[in-house]
Amino acid sequence: MIKITEHKKGLKMEGFLSLNTAPSVNPFCKHMSKDKACICAQCYGRYMERRYPRAKQAWIDNFKALTTAVLTDEQAANIADVFNRKRRLVGVRLHSVGEIYNDFHIENFRKIVSNIKVDIPVTIWTKRLSFIKGLKERLQCNIIYSNPRINTVIEPSHFADIPVLHTFNVYDDKVQQNADMARLKASGINTVECTGSCKDCMVCYPKYGTETAHCAIFELTRKAQGKTRS
Repeated sequence: MIKITEHKKGLKMEGFLSLNTAPSVNPFCKHMSKDKACICAQCYGRYMERRYPRAKQAWIDNFKALTTAVLTDEQAANIADVFNRKRRLVGVRLHSVGEIYNDFHIENFRKIVSNIKVDIPVTIWTKRLSFIKGLKERLQCNIIYSNPRINTVIEPSHFADIPVLHTFNVYDDKVQQNADMARLKASGINTVECTGSCKDCMVCYPKYGTETAHCAIFELTRKAQGKTRS
């Protein structure tokens, strides 16, 4: 049984639902976490797993269910129905914790998304665009490339063959972030600094298919945000 995460009042993703998998059992996540130049070395999902054992087990179960076989049409529709029946749903995120592991995984996401009502904003975050490119049928949701390299920015125009909406770039160096934002703005590239409240911003969650300006989105790590306030 797939477990959907509900983001409670006061949290960054208040009003959202997300479908997540456990970083602790994903070989890709474990490999990336060893690279200190990668944001995965500061993985918030692994912290959440340590803090909330029940959530960790649910995400492990999700990982097994989504990466070992293709869901039946009925199974995919039943999962999508959880989103469709949620009252006052702001939006859906695929992986607020976790990452695509294999072709089963992305195909199951595609099948689930195809059953979600078209007026619900759905966005997937991923570092592994090759799996999306390998789909035989189009993934009908917004795609955000999650830049793995900390304190660097990748422009949305970098991706010519995959319909990436935005790139999401994480920094722990405020001075470098400001410099990169200024450089991109001077080049005519849209930049957005994450506000920490998705429902009050929604840049990452336009309704799929609407004309939306591509952006490079910037966010400071929680630790760096604390430093800027002190």
